[in-house]
Amino acid sequence: MTLSWSQKLFLKINGTLGRRAWLDRIMVFFATWGIVALFGIAVFDIVFFHASSLSWFMLAVPLVAAGSALCIHWVVAVIWRHKRPHAELSNVKTLCSTVQEFKSFPSDHAMIATVLAVSVFFFSDVVYGMGLAGLWALCVAAARVYVGLHYPRDFLGGILSGLFFFFLSYFWFAPFLFSFFRLV
Repeated sequence: MTLSWSQKLFLKINGTLGRRAWLDRIMVFFATWGIVALFGIAVFDIVFFHASSLSWFMLAVPLVAAGSALCIHWVVAVIWRHKRPHAELSNVKTLCSTVQEFKSFPSDHAMIATVLAVSVFFFSDVVYGMGLAGLWALCVAAARVYVGLHYPRDFLGGILSGLFFFFLSYFWFAPFLFSFFRLV
């Protein structure tokens, strides 16, 4: 069986599991709870540093982007199945479990983390918030590969999908959302 670049890189990363217990624990945290913390960071930044009617618009754009992307991701998963690494390769170690096994590409966690980080970047006036959100999003996405749940291609696909759907939501849905939320 010929392995792709993504599978080869995954196996190199996966081979390091268990060598550094402290890193394993950090990556498990980011893979499981990192997205919840990033959501908290994004909402806190947008709501508390932008207390105006526009803050609802700032919350609506990432919600529309993430919701649209999740719908498309699941359609792609049904049509074009990519199994998770431990379901496809032998001798793969995992540090976390997942709800489903058939969907690996693109990573929903990487997409949501990217949407949240780009939202903070676009809507925040706080420089440290932008940097923290971006770094946190990369940690969430990379942790999903490290703990054995995704290939690097899934990580990249999730990031590109998050960027695409954020900008689609911002520039295409923005006029409608802006006019709606100004009336509320």
